[in-house]
Amino acid sequence: MNIYPKISIIVPVYNVERLLRRCIDSILNQSFTDFELLLIDDGSKDKSGEICDEYAIKNNRVRVFHKENGGVSSARNIGLDNAQGEYVFFVDSDDYLKHNALQIANTIEDDLLVASYEVKGFVCCDIINGCARYTKESECVDYLSKKLLEPHTLHAPWAKVYKRSIIECNNIRFVESMKLGEDLCFVFKYFSYCNSVCFTDKVMCCYVMESPRRYMLSASELITHIGNSFEIIKRVHLFNPNLNSIECKLEDMIKVLFCNAFEEFIKKQNLRQVVTQFTYIKESNCDIIPHSHYKHFLFLKVTLINVYLGAIIYYLTRLYKQLKK
Repeated sequence: MNIYPKISIIVPVYNVERLLRRCIDSILNQSFTDFELLLIDDGSKDKSGEICDEYAIKNNRVRVFHKENGGVSSARNIGLDNAQGEYVFFVDSDDYLKHNALQIANTIEDDLLVASYEVKGFVCCDIINGCARYTKESECVDYLSKKLLEPHTLHAPWAKVYKRSIIECNNIRFVESMKLGEDLCFVFKYFSYCNSVCFTDKVMCCYVMESPRRYMLSASELITHIGNSFEIIKRVHLFNPNLNSIECKLEDMIKVLFCNAFEEFIKKQNLRQVVTQFTYIKESNCDIIPHSHYKHFLFLKVTLINVYLGAIIYYLTRLYKQLKK
């Protein structure tokens, strides 16, 4: 008899007392029962931690870990450090599982199972009917290069079933220093070690979108996201230097983010912040962008010059108006 569970379910928890019970109940009420539930309380200030302890007392499949607030990546890493199952499955604490989710997870025969998920009644998936299986490394890489940056496919770690052996043998963890894009790095690094991947149209979880703020970035955050995206490119390059098509897609994403952020800053005439942020990006480029790809970011230098000129004209105009008074 195997003393370890088949699946380890990792749920990072932070200030989500209103929705937490629905999430936990959806997991514990599954018909498939060979799992452990790891609740990682990331320093919650509400009653989330107490709710976790309450479930742990009632159900021996539940284990709770309390830690100082360090972000969702550090919480997930605590879960990975303590997981005992053959497979790993992530769930966000404000989301919940469909009634047969773990039955679907238990059908895994590949290194990675990517399921569909539901958002406000709409199903998001990569395939229309049945499942699609990629069993060669070249096929996996080709699919990844096409789908990696689509918003409803591989970005998030949830709605996927991972082999814990692959995670541990290759020391795959979430990058705790990254505040945006850390999911992308984790999924990509895991994907790069897969020999077979299965995509299914079966829905495993419901993605809750209650606060637009969770998904929409301010102009300032977009600028910060650019810096993080450079870091993603660096890490992608380290994982597999031959995946140039993926790097080009990431570069395109960064250019779009840059243009959007630049436009928002200019609209608000917050030129001082523009200069500060872009100067930081300029100074850090040499360290975080692979030299062979630096030419793709020449537009940053050109735009930075334009920003400086705009700032000079703006402040000279203000000074002229003050002197006239």
